[in-house]
Amino acid sequence: LVVLSNAIDDKSQLVYLYLGDNRISDAGVLALANAFIRGAAPKIRMLEISDNDIGEAGVRALVDACAGGALPSLNFLAVDLGNECAQLKAVCKSRNIEIPY
Repeated sequence: LVVLSNAIDDKSQLVYLYLGDNRISDAGVLALANAFIRGAAPKIRMLEISDNDIGEAGVRALVDACAGGALPSLNFLAVDLGNECAQLKAVCKSRNIEIPY
């Protein structure tokens, strides 16, 4: 996932990124979130990262990315929520990003 995170940039045409059920850990989500914070993949509308091994640190990285305005086109985020779920739900709600779980 680190390689993918380094490969996408602010000119990426990705609109849907499905990474569900890939054993992605907090480290992978952190790398991805950092890429998004740098402005990578601004056209992504749907991000599917459920059914992975994402814990509190990974969810926190998503909270920070979304709260900081990363992924400006995102309107759907599928992720298994940990203890940080209230914060992620609040940030997503404020940006009209649907979380199905």
